[in-house]
Formats: sequence, structure tokens, C-alpha cells
Amino acid sequence: MNKKLVSLALATSLVAGSMSLGFAAGDLTANIEDAKVVKAVERLAAFGIVDGMDDGKYHPELEVTREQFAKVLVEALGLGSAAEAAIGGTQFADVEAGRWSAGYVNVAVGQGILKGYPDGTFKPANKVTYAEAVTMLVRAIGYQDTFLPGTWPGNYVAKAAEEGITKDVVFSPSGFADRGSMAVMVDNTLDADVVKISEYGTLAGTEIKYSKSDITLLEEKLDIFKLEEAVVLSTPKVDKAIDEDQMKVEIGKDYNVKSIDVEDGDEETYDVLDSVDTSALLGLSLNVYINDDKEVVYVEESDKPFKVLYDVVDEDEDIDEDDGMTFIKADKEYELEDDYTIYLDNKEVTKFSDFKDEAEKGNLFVKAVLSNKGNIKVIDAYSWDKTSGVVKEASASSITYFVDDADDEDTFKAKDYDKVVVMDNTGKMMKLEDIQKNDVIYINNEDMDGDNLEEAASGDEVAYVVVVRSTVEGDVDRYNVAKMEVRIDGTTYDVTSEATVSSNDGKDVALFDSGDGEDALNDITGDDEKALVIFDAKGYVRHITTDAEASSSDLYGVVTAKDESFGDVSVKILTNKEEVVTYEFDADDEDFMGGYTEEDDVQKGDVVKYTLDKDGEIDSIQKIAEYDATDILKVADADDDFEPLAGELTDDFTDDSMEVDNKDYNVASNVLVFDYTEGLKSDNSIDDLKDVEVVDFASLEDKGDGDDVVFFVDDNDEVQLIVLVAQIKSDDERAAYVLDKWTKDGDPFVELVEFDKDGKADYEIDGGKVSDAETIVVFTENTDGTIDVSSVTDGKSEEGDFMFYTGTVSDISGKYIEVEDKDGNEIETFKADADVVVYETDDEKDFSDIDEDDMITAVVKDGKAVVIKIYDEDDSNDMDLYDEAYDAHNDGGTVEPPVEEADVTIAKGAETSVGNFTFFAITATFENVDGAAEYEVTYTVLGEEKTTAKVAVGTATETAAFGTTVTVKVYDANGTLIETFANESL
Repeated sequence: MNKKLVSLALATSLVAGSMSLGFAAGDLTANIEDAKVVKAVERLAAFGIVDGMDDGKYHPELEVTREQFAKVLVEALGLGSAAEAAIGGTQFADVEAGRWSAGYVNVAVGQGILKGYPDGTFKPANKVTYAEAVTMLVRAIGYQDTFLPGTWPGNYVAKAAEEGITKDVVFSPSGFADRGSMAVMVDNTLDADVVKISEYGTLAGTEIKYSKSDITLLEEKLDIFKLEEAVVLSTPKVDKAIDEDQMKVEIGKDYNVKSIDVEDGDEETYDVLDSVDTSALLGLSLNVYINDDKEVVYVEESDKPFKVLYDVVDEDEDIDEDDGMTFIKADKEYELEDDYTIYLDNKEVTKFSDFKDEAEKGNLFVKAVLSNKGNIKVIDAYSWDKTSGVVKEASASSITYFVDDADDEDTFKAKDYDKVVVMDNTGKMMKLEDIQKNDVIYINNEDMDGDNLEEAASGDEVAYVVVVRSTVEGDVDRYNVAKMEVRIDGTTYDVTSEATVSSNDGKDVALFDSGDGEDALNDITGDDEKALVIFDAKGYVRHITTDAEASSSDLYGVVTAKDESFGDVSVKILTNKEEVVTYEFDADDEDFMGGYTEEDDVQKGDVVKYTLDKDGEIDSIQKIAEYDATDILKVADADDDFEPLAGELTDDFTDDSMEVDNKDYNVASNVLVFDYTEGLKSDNSIDDLKDVEVVDFASLEDKGDGDDVVFFVDDNDEVQLIVLVAQIKSDDERAAYVLDKWTKDGDPFVELVEFDKDGKADYEIDGGKVSDAETIVVFTENTDGTIDVSSVTDGKSEEGDFMFYTGTVSDISGKYIEVEDKDGNEIETFKADADVVVYETDDEKDFSDIDEDDMITAVVKDGKAVVIKIYDEDDSNDMDLYDEAYDAHNDGGTVEPPVEEADVTIAKGAETSVGNFTFFAITATFENVDGAAEYEVTYTVLGEEKTTAKVAVGTATETAAFGTTVTVKVYDANGTLIETFANESL
């Protein structure tokens, strides 16, 4: 290889995302969605032809007046100075000498581009039609009325199309032109060849002849020259041999117009105007526009651009001069061109090994410019500090961010540097004030030697900031600290080692893999909170934070808590959106109904109807059900909309009806169902109403016969609201394959692929257990969506709906399978259902993938296999599962029987009195809590919640506990919460 290694930073070149690359458009093109308009406006602005309105924005939607169009045409012809000199009286009565447009009108009329009306007026404020606009632009490139056959405006419209003036513009000649279309047409006109005099008349009667030239309006009138496919060889930040306002390019095409004469392959150094930022241009193939002083006034991507990647070098893959390197986001390996160039941290690198050493440290960001062969031509790399920050706030002068603790903020100040370069990780230049809360930032102000980072030509101290704005919002439905993974709405994401989490919108922040982080994750997953998940430059999860927004539009709910602190009353209400929202009261006496007379009457456990004022406070509330002194939920006074009823279900729920006390009721399609059962004790008294849930009515189908229910009907006896006061179970067993199992907020969960159901689903296990993933289970579903896992004894499920057969496939005939035991004796022959679920470990298979001699477990119902597991003989864990299943199904064993309910025993130890309070040292032991290793106790003293240190199971707490009830949390040997016992009495 012919090696040329020079060192540079990625950050300054991360800008290919904008069309104009180096041109600073500011707010001019803000909010313009049409890319063609953006490009046209930016180029015209660079040439001084257009500018913004009073607010600095271009406003492409506004229609154009005749005087506005006159100004644009005059500037496009390079006659702006002439217009200033022509300010004064005009030949039109309605364009007075002091009018802002007088000079432009005089020049445009003098050039024969604009004309007045027969009545001697110009009508400067009249809107310009497309026909008029096209006519003026065609005249601008030298055409006269006598050159064009036909009638107006058709002749001018046809010529405009022929010259490319109306390219990318859809219009009706009689319609009015807007500023967006005007910009595109004027921009196109600059690239059109002009008509010039080709022969002057020398004798009387000799005609002057005109012909189309090979020089554009841009070149002829503005003296601006377009050098196509010029490759940027160096910029001031890496090249000390050029000045800080210069750039060096390699010419891509021969060009000889007026004073500019260059050839393909020439290397030229040009001065650059302040409006062009060269820091992003290294290695790119551009169209470079220079004026007659050989100053660069504008650059844009060429028609043959090099592909540019913005990525991170994968330090875990090979980094080799001959074989290249792998980029993480692209997930692909790229080789180096023979004449590649590499830059790193604005300093020259003399050996590839120096670049490799830096890349192998990790977090080496690169802009990689690829050749037409797809190999790396230029690398513009930057060794950022490995620690990214999460932004709390930003302004034009500073950024405040945190790394791993919200209380330990860092501040980046622009005044500490000569220059600050800010861009996003797709290459688009930004300003400090463009940075937003929850952006991830990477800041670097040092080179790889630890010295202040400087630009080569100027020696200015510079800081680079790369901004990553990549998020998803959704439910965090599981996490795995050991694997550093989190799943959002069913999609699993990798988590970076520096990831953080907050369950209170950033007030408290903890590392993902810390104890506090797991507590926050349990809060998020346990409450099914919507969360904002924020990614870093590699695409890994960097920060998770809950969305603090709450809904105020719900009209029915359950009061789960009441607070009367400091004389004010507030309530927490579970809404039909499964959110618990805290409300204060702003209601008059007459706004309390259903037995309420004031806010003090509202009690925990009440089912209420309420409305909110504009401030989100309760301005009316009505009780429609309550818990009475006997701990029975009973209905209150009738509501205008709902009549409250209660009774016993005398049949299972159907998909659209229910039978109570032998009477049938239709159920509304949008019925609201509150399930109290998880919030009640075994004697039906209120325990913890934070556990009240909203359930989907569809989950009640084929369940409920014999259970009590409270419900509310409208005038047509249609059920609008249901309150469940007893756990409604189903005796209908279902079969599924277990893809995954995990613990969330101390409760066991599984991911199942169920027979006769689409897709995958997560369930919380309420009864029974699943010892391993990648097994088959039979289960029943409860009202609240939890499941009870059935025991399997002698190969038969608990309710007897399914049979389990485990053995070796001895014969396959069509859809029939014969299974034999280890001695070669036939166990069973059965047929596979057409929709049978087949898996091998975590890989979904087809029935056709099953071969003779495969070891399988098949779950059979009514003679048909509905779920089949193929065991992987090369996987020792899978073979252990096979042996367990084989013994249980063939030797009279039992597979995964329901476990006894978890329990805790708390023994009081030494007693201590402090003032009016009595403290106890306590020791907790547990039954039916698999893996219990440590526990902690939470109690309350004078309204303040305190938590003891974790201690081993069976030993006394280090800190004494006080109170009538405590909460005990149990952890396994890895520190993962596996069980919570709330409201345990001492």
C-alpha cells in the first residue's frame, strides 16, 4: 500500500446531513420541508440574491409581488449596485421616488425584463402570476419577444421548460407564484445558458444576430464559477501549510471560463468566505463555487458524491491495515484503499499501528469516506472520552449534564474555548442552543496525548460536541442486569455499561446495574409506567426515565389512597388508562353527590365518577360504590347515567354479555372493568388498593360462574362498568411453549408462544411455577391476566385436558408421529394439529423439521399434538430437561406441581424503648421462596419511611424496626428482588 496517514478529528466533519454542507443558513430555511426549495434558497442566499423576511425566515408559502420579483431578478443579474444608484423617480405614477423598490423597478424596466401597464402604472403590490414570472426569467437569460413564435404566455412557458427553468415546479400559468416556487425557478435560471449577440451589424440595414452561448447566467452576470466534483484534500484544522481561511482541493473536471482555467487533477488552494464552514468538508466530493477573485462562496454535494459513514469502530473485531475494520452501526467490515488517508485528533499519525492502538481502546468515532469501489478512502476520526453525558439543559453558552448521578452535574462552558464545534451523529451542524434535555452528548477538548485540542492552521483551542438524539417511548416490560438488556414493547435492546435509570423523571438517577438502579427499574416495570429510553452513539441504551405526564380526562375510577396533610385533602384515583393520578379538590358543596357532602367523605376503595376543571382539579365527584363496615363493596345512590347493581354470576362471561342472578345483560363494547381482588385480604377486607387493576373485558370470557360482581347499567340495561371483588378463574387449560422466564418487581413472568394464538405474550405467574425456559406448560388464565401453571402427573395435566408424551421419534407418517421409550417400546402414536407449535430451544421450527430419532416432548389434546419441543442433543442443559421430562412422563413422576404460597415468619428479638416509641430487633425466615438469600425491612416512624440494611436470611436486622406493620423484601444471591411481603404485622 501507498500509505498516507495524517491525523484528524471526526467531529469537525460530521456534517454531510445538510444539503449545502458548509453554508450557514441560520434560521433562513427553518421549517421548510421541501428539499428542492431548501437547496435553492440556500444557494441563492449564498450568492446574495434572496434573504429572509422580518423574522429571518424565508417563508416559501407567501405569494410574490411584482416589486419583490423585480428585486430578485436584478440581484440575479448582478445589478444590485446599479439598483442603489437608480433610486429616484420612475416612469410609473404608482412607484414613487421614495418607495423601497424604485431603484429595482428602474433597473428591471431598463433591462427590458419588466414592463408596465397601458394605463401608465406598474402595480408594484400586485401578485405575480406564474406566466409573468416565467416570462421575466426567460427575458433575463436574453430572449426577446421577437425571438419566440406563438402567443403569450404559451411561447414563454414552452421556452422556460426547454431551458430547464421550470424543472421541479408544478404550476398553472394563471396561478400566483409563491416564494418557494420563485426560488426554485430563479435557481434553475442561474444554470441556463444565456443568449448573446453573435454578430453586430456594420453597414446600414445589417441585422444584429443573437445566438445561445455556452456560458451560464451565473457565470456571465455574477462571475461565479462552478467547479464540479472537486475533492477536498485539506482544511485548516489539519493542515498547517494553509491559512485558517483557506481550503485545498483536487479539481475533478477541466474548466475554462473567463479568468478561471483549471484541469482535472490540479491541486488548488482557495480562500474561503466567512459564510462557508470548511470544518465539515474534508474528503468530500463537492461542487465548489468560486468568484472571480478565486474565493469560495458556496459548496454543495457533487453529482457523484462519495458515500460517507458516521460510525464507531468496533474494538472487538479485527483492525488491520490489509483487512480493514468493522463499524458498529453499519455492522460491516470495510477495507482500506491503497492510497487511503487517516486523520486522528487533528494531529499527524505516522504509523497505522498508532490508529489501531487508539481504536482498540473503544469509542473511536469516525467519518469514513468511501471510494466508488466501496473501500475506505478517508477516515476522519476522533478519540472521544468513553463517558457520555445526558443533558439536563442547554443554552447558547453552556450545557449542563449528568453522567451517573443527577446530583453530580457537570457544566460545559463555551467561553473556555476559542472555538466550539457542535454536530449530531448523522453529521448535521448544530448550535449549542439546539441541544435539548435528554440528548446524549460526547465532549472532547483533549487530543490522544492529553494536550489541549487545537486546530492545525490557527492553533486555536477547540472543543467538539457530538449530539445523539435517538429515543423510543413505551412500556419497559422486562430487564436483565446480568445480560445488560432491556425490553421495550416487545423489542430487546442492549444496554451500555454506563447506562443510568430514573423512575422520577430525573430527580434521582442511578446506574442500571446498581441496587438503586434495580429498584428504579422495578418501580417502572411494576407500575407499567411509560418510559423514555435514550440511546447512545452505538445504538445502546444509555438512559431510561419515566414519562411524568399524567392524564386528566378520565371520568370514572377507584380511590386508592387519601391524604389529609396540612388540612388539605387529595386523593389518588386509578383511571381507566391504568394510571394512578393524584387530584386536589376545587368543588362547591353542590358538586359532591352520591352520599358525599365534602371531600372528607371520600374514602379509600370508593368507585367514583368525577369531572376536572381546567387546572386538573376535581370540580365534581360522585360516589357510585363503597366498602361498608362489613367489608363488602356495595352500591351507592343511583347515578343519572348508571344504575348500580350487585349479584352472583350464574354463568360464565361471554364475549358480549353476562348473567347475574339468572338475568342476562348485554355488555357495552367499551365497558370499563376494575379488579379489586389483588387489593383485598383473604377475608375480603381492604389490604392495599394500589394493587387494584384495570382489566380487559375480553379476558373474562368463559370465566366467572358462581362469583360475586358489582356492575352498573344504563337506561337500556347495558352494562357500562364492572367491579370484580373476587378472583375469577378459568378451568379451561391451554398449552404453550415457554420462550423466556424472568422476575419483575419480585414476581415471576414468562413469555409464551401459545397454541392457536397469534404471536408471543407475557404473563405473570400467580400459581404454580415454571422451572426453566424452553419447556412446555399447560396453564389457566385468571381475571387479572395472570396465569396458574397446571401440575402434570403421570403425563396428564391437572384438569386432564392434555397428555404429555416424551421419548424418541420412531416413525413419521404424514402428520402422524410414533414415540418410543428408551427400551424401544411404543409410548404413543398421535397426529400433529395443522397449527402445531414446534420449537427447538429458542428457534421456531416447522413440523417438517421433525425427524426420526429426534427426542421430543409432545402435548396432545383430543388425539392431536398442539405443542412439540425438539431437544438439542448437543446442548447439555437441553438434555437435562429431556431426562427430567422423560422420567416424569413415563415413570409416574410429577412435572412442576403448583408451589405452596410464599410466606414469611417474623420473630421479635430484643426490645428497646426510645421516648414514646418501642423498637424491636427482628429476624425473618421464609417458606416457599426459592433462592432467598437476603432481606431488608421497611417501616415508618413519624411519617418518615426507613429501610434497614440487607442481612442474610435467618439473622436479625442490623437496625431495629418499629410499627404495627412492615414491608419485607427478599433478594437472591445476585441481589435480585424475588419476593415482597407488604403490610406484615409485628
